[in-house]
Amino acid sequence: MKNVLMIVGHSNYGNSLSNKTIADTAKGNTNITVRNLADVSDGFNFNVEEEQKALASADIIVLQFPFHWYALPALFKKWMDDVLQFGFAYGPGGDKLSGKKLVLSFTTGGPSDTYTKDGSNNYTVEEFTAPLIQTAQFCQMEYAGNVCSNGMLYIPDMMGDKDEVTAKAKDHAKRLVEHLESL
Repeated sequence: MKNVLMIVGHSNYGNSLSNKTIADTAKGNTNITVRNLADVSDGFNFNVEEEQKALASADIIVLQFPFHWYALPALFKKWMDDVLQFGFAYGPGGDKLSGKKLVLSFTTGGPSDTYTKDGSNNYTVEEFTAPLIQTAQFCQMEYAGNVCSNGMLYIPDMMGDKDEVTAKAKDHAKRLVEHLESL
């Protein structure tokens, strides 16, 4: 496996079960560097130079996040706005991400049958992730697919089963590593 940078963006990482389990499991692979945006931000501010340096050194970039209102959590979106700058990610001289592979790795709270044209969310996961795929292409990256796990909602004493969500998160991490090894 090539040099992989997993960027974890969660609006409340401390209370995450599924995304935290996925990231912690991925850390066990020596080729995967996990970078948690909650740890590298000062509020919603980033050291852009350090973030760009981390991206430039990776062969494969994984965006790990929960679907939050059908998109990236705000912290992740702010990171993208700040880090994927003109002259770095696009525009004249903006070729620092060219040729790198991008993998989307994410969780949803709802079950998979809700992410269909006839489901309660009215759209497929692929339709919801189209802006991220286009961002990769705009930055001259190769979109290398996604690993998605549905039904990952766990709120203690309210919703979901902790053991079931944990097992699904570990399976997600296994599928992600297998996907990364195939690239």
